[in-house]
Amino acid sequence: MNTTARYGLVCVALAATLSLVEMSRNHKGMVHQPPERKRLPGELVRSSRIRDSFPIRLGMVTTRGLSDGGPEQEECAKSGIKLGQIGEDWIADKCDVIALDARCVIPATFPSIHARQRLFTPLLYTYASELFEAPDQHGSVGVWKPNMSSWELKQTNGSSVPCADPGAHTMDCSSPDWQRYYAENAFQLASRYSAYGVLATELPTSDSYSSVHAKGYSRFGNRVDATSSFLSAVHDPSRFMLVVSSIGFEALIGRATLPLDKLHTEPELPGRSWDELNGLFDGAWSEGWIYPYWANGPLSEDFWEIQVEAADRAARFDNVFIASIAYTNADELEYGLASYLMAAHSQGRLVVQPMPKYPGEPIDAGMSLKVMMREYRRYQDYFDAPLGGPLQERHEINVEGGTVWRRKFQNGDVYVNSHDKGSVTVSLTGAVLTVSGQRVSHFTLGPHTGIILHYPTAPAK
Repeated sequence: MNTTARYGLVCVALAATLSLVEMSRNHKGMVHQPPERKRLPGELVRSSRIRDSFPIRLGMVTTRGLSDGGPEQEECAKSGIKLGQIGEDWIADKCDVIALDARCVIPATFPSIHARQRLFTPLLYTYASELFEAPDQHGSVGVWKPNMSSWELKQTNGSSVPCADPGAHTMDCSSPDWQRYYAENAFQLASRYSAYGVLATELPTSDSYSSVHAKGYSRFGNRVDATSSFLSAVHDPSRFMLVVSSIGFEALIGRATLPLDKLHTEPELPGRSWDELNGLFDGAWSEGWIYPYWANGPLSEDFWEIQVEAADRAARFDNVFIASIAYTNADELEYGLASYLMAAHSQGRLVVQPMPKYPGEPIDAGMSLKVMMREYRRYQDYFDAPLGGPLQERHEINVEGGTVWRRKFQNGDVYVNSHDKGSVTVSLTGAVLTVSGQRVSHFTLGPHTGIILHYPTAPAK
């Protein structure tokens, strides 16, 4: 038998063997994924989550309510309870960005979701300045050892800054040793669970550091410097995404911030951590966006502008931005969503996390996946507003009583009155539909309110 014939028989036998292996896998319930077709330059990638008519995207940071049968506020991250199949399926169908604690997933969790949702961005929840003595603890990227005591944040008297969590230590984000340890362990953690990267919480800019009497932390600017040092050392987009908790980023630092590329310039962000730290992270979790869950109402108009600009910047450059919006009723939710729509761009990673504030529930109830599922069912008409894509940037227009923000979409319009005082009345040329289905041709918006309107011919949900 010549060489060519022998090679042909080997190929036939190999093909038959591979076919039997594949049949065996399918018989065991494994789904065969055909090889991905090579895309043409500039070709748009379609996905089940590319919904051209519905611009509001969902995402969240969640540590609770993940199991299929447990209560809404089950402490899954602290107890090591895994994400259930119902929650996994819901995330794959509804969410674009998720940050979960490593204790709540297995290595197959994120690949399974990503196979069904190609726009999905998986992250792991970590502490940037907290390390536990015991292994496998929530938010911890490793295990504290006695030789790490010099890496801890020190008080002015030289002793270590105490940590609120039992068995945990407060690490100094300015310590090069801690920076190297966190970076390497965060990378290994993300790799192990096929996450795109990590969410770093408890940075020195957060409120929890405001009363810490530590060396070099006497001013807010010092804490920003410590945060900058940490992010500069850890951020490496070639290895993993670094998404940060942005608590404190709106505050003025007390000095001019570094100059930025003109593409990144927004008028209210200079002088704040948003500009000082820009380029040192790949996204942000704005835990109290527009209406913080720990506040008694929405933020003032000045802070509204800062936060909308920060979200808009992230969306333009396809960075992650998780906007956690608190509300007590439908009107407050609509204000938050209308504000979100002022910054949304195409199919980006700017996502909404609903944070409902209802009597008898924890103040941060929205950290539960089950609560998010519940709120989506309750307000689906709001989250699935059929507006289509944006046709213009947000802009102010003069109306009766003052000015109002407006943005036009393919199938509707969005209005926001971000003012702290005064109501405005808007008159339209024709009747449109509210998210609840009411036909209106004029409406009044009080302070800190918004409205989402779509045309009667908008696509059905």
